Amino acid sequence: MQIKNLSFIICLPLLLLGCSSLKTPQSPSQKFNKIAIAEDIYINLVDIFPLPFKGVYLQQLTSTFANQKHQFSVHLTLDPTSFKAVAFNDIVGQLYTLTWTQETLDWTASSFIPKHIKPHRILADFLMAHLPLKKLQKHLKGAIVTEKNSTRFIRKKNILVREITYATHPQKTLGENVTLKNPNLSYQLEIKTVDLP
Repeated sequence: MQIKNLSFIICLPLLLLGCSSLKTPQSPSQKFNKIAIAEDIYINLVDIFPLPFKGVYLQQLTSTFANQKHQFSVHLTLDPTSFKAVAFNDIVGQLYTLTWTQETLDWTASSFIPKHIKPHRILADFLMAHLPLKKLQKHLKGAIVTEKNSTRFIRKKNILVREITYATHPQKTLGENVTLKNPNLSYQLEIKTVDLP
């Protein structure tokens, strides 16, 4: 899968939280072997590197949660050995910086960000949306990934965990629009991504 759209997830309530751009570390550097998705569902991170991503991108995102829409941007720098995202908007300024490598995960965020906004949740939805199908099937435990036309479904038995719709088929070059839905939290995220030089 080539990455033209790289979704950044679970940032729903961040956008109207305050006007401070001060940053405070939310967690120390840490290393972990899995990311929880839901009860008994997780992504196994053992041997997940090298990552199949490379490039610099700017995303414009619109989240819908509890009938409220919020907009923000994310600057992504990706390569096979590291993942870095800087999120920001016009109200708060810089929202957070997330850096993930095979050795550590570093997370620095505005003091206004709620404690339930965790870096592993952001990474989880990113990987579910953008890992190639076979790699995701290998590393996702407790759920099944299928694709039909331009939509990827992640289910545990008959329960839909995520639904991700692409502008084009996810195994081809992605278009500039991706929509991710989490029915358990009733949120939707629309992503428009451009490549940066």
